[in-house]
Amino acid sequence: MDENKRKSGKNNLITFTIVLFIIMMLIKSGISSLFNHYFADSLKNIFSSATKTNEISNMHGDEPIVPPSAMTVEVTEAVPLEEYHSLGFSEFIFDDLNNINLNFINLSVDIIKDNSLDTAARITVYSDDLSKYVINAENSNFLLTQSAVDNKNGQNSVMIEINPQKCDINDINLKGSNGNIWISDIDSKTLKAVLENGYINVEDCKISEVYLNGTSADLSVNEVEKNDVIDISTISGYIDLTSIETNNLTISSTSGNIYTDDISAKNIICKTISADQTLDFEYMEKANLDTRSVSGNITCFFDEDQTINSLDGNLPNSDVRVDAKSKFNVKTSTVSGSIYFYYD
Repeated sequence: MDENKRKSGKNNLITFTIVLFIIMMLIKSGISSLFNHYFADSLKNIFSSATKTNEISNMHGDEPIVPPSAMTVEVTEAVPLEEYHSLGFSEFIFDDLNNINLNFINLSVDIIKDNSLDTAARITVYSDDLSKYVINAENSNFLLTQSAVDNKNGQNSVMIEINPQKCDINDINLKGSNGNIWISDIDSKTLKAVLENGYINVEDCKISEVYLNGTSADLSVNEVEKNDVIDISTISGYIDLTSIETNNLTISSTSGNIYTDDISAKNIICKTISADQTLDFEYMEKANLDTRSVSGNITCFFDEDQTINSLDGNLPNSDVRVDAKSKFNVKTSTVSGSIYFYYD
């Protein structure tokens, strides 16, 4: 009886050892499989990425990789900047350029001055699919219409470089659904830009008439000279104006706040619904200011020497410097907001 128990226990031990060995092998195989599935592939991707980065670095030398929209050098072949996107391009050279018209769905647009150009202008269109564009570049005009979205690999862009010594720009007309518009150091008679979403920035320009309209786009104008008209409106985007001297300034917004700094104009109209207005003015010897809101607050900062000939509307919650000899007339009103006047 004891002998049978010993044999049975020995057999059970052997069976347990075999089962334990099989389980350990299965566990080892599973860990190896998991390692190969997750870690080996990750290491492979890391080394592959390092090799690709090294190839790109060698292609461009020691200079940092930049997206095509930031390039201003002459492009002779498609540049595979894989860190951003791989885009085709089309380049247009102008001996003279007078009018620019862009109608787009989703683009980044840069219009800049380049005195180093040998020609009047150079326009480069970067795109995943250039067949999605209708382009006419004849008779000193550039017309582009984007018929469909083509940004599979990233933000497509249009770079417009202008040499003002070789051409005179009359009209710039831009209309887009989504994107960004950046205009810097450009001379033109008129600028009209309409954008639903994104931002428009205009700076250091000499433009006679500026008309900007946005839905939820943010609008910014800085240091525009030789200007006669600035008309800016948006629904929910903010408006920011700095260092502006013009004859006629009109600003309107529904819910996007309005900010101005160092503004001077002969006629100023600023209207909002629920948005707040924060308006900072230079000294104006002769001007008319009309600022209104429904529920938004109105805050005006005037030069310390600025006086007001007459005030029509709601009285502000601060002192008003009235002088019968002043040629500065103010109309201000709000339904439920507050009005503040301050003097720098």
